[in-house]
Amino acid sequence: MSELEGLKVELRDLRRVQEELMAQQVSSVPNSSVQRVHISAFNRSHPNLWFAQIERTFRLNNIVTDADQFDVVATHLEDETLLAVEDLLLHPSNDNKYKALKCRILEKFGDSNQSKLQRLLKGDEFVGMKPSDILAQMRRLAPDQDDFIRLLFLQRLPPTIRP
Repeated sequence: MSELEGLKVELRDLRRVQEELMAQQVSSVPNSSVQRVHISAFNRSHPNLWFAQIERTFRLNNIVTDADQFDVVATHLEDETLLAVEDLLLHPSNDNKYKALKCRILEKFGDSNQSKLQRLLKGDEFVGMKPSDILAQMRRLAPDQDDFIRLLFLQRLPPTIRP
């Protein structure tokens, strides 16, 4: 056998070994549901609603580890939100990373209970809305205050509709 043919055989053997090693590496990676999960982009105007949606997606896709939840959220944030949590992303703690990230985002972009109550009492945003939309928005602002919402809602209705 010539030297050239010997090199060809060695090259073919090396390629075969490389392919086998690559196949072993691919098969050793767990088939994570994190890779297949679809999450909508971060909703800055309703961060509580976005987290409620994403946590249901976690449950449906069996994403239960703190690290996986943290990674999924971190990869779905836009630039301005990333800047607000930069320190948590660059230097994450060893435990409760997801909870820390969620708390910081809600603190930064979510409405406080006080601001929701002020918006509810001020009522400027209800102008021109249908009564059913007014009631829905009031319930969003104060979800556990049915009696209070009913009283405010009836006050906001035109006098001809109240009865």
